[in-house]
Amino acid sequence: MPGRSHERFDQYFRGVRVYGADLSRQIDERGQTVSIFGTLHQNIRIPVTPTLSQAEARRRIEALGGASLGESRQPELLVLALDGGGDALTWHERIF
Repeated sequence: MPGRSHERFDQYFRGVRVYGADLSRQIDERGQTVSIFGTLHQNIRIPVTPTLSQAEARRRIEALGGASLGESRQPELLVLALDGGGDALTWHERIF
């Protein structure tokens, strides 16, 4: 709609981004909030120190994906909400 803008906010837990957890706020031309929607995860209780280094995660992703990530792409450490409840710490990167 003309005159409207959107802001997007990612959720972080102890400095680690929570995958799929974000809020969007729609603002009208006067700066008034029109709507807020999204997903936040509560009660996250996991340590955020990975047992697998970023370099080792990269090697495993490349081996499983059968392709190189290239020089500029590095896996991102994320908190992932599990379907059955709870959360997990994981490394994330796309390989095409």
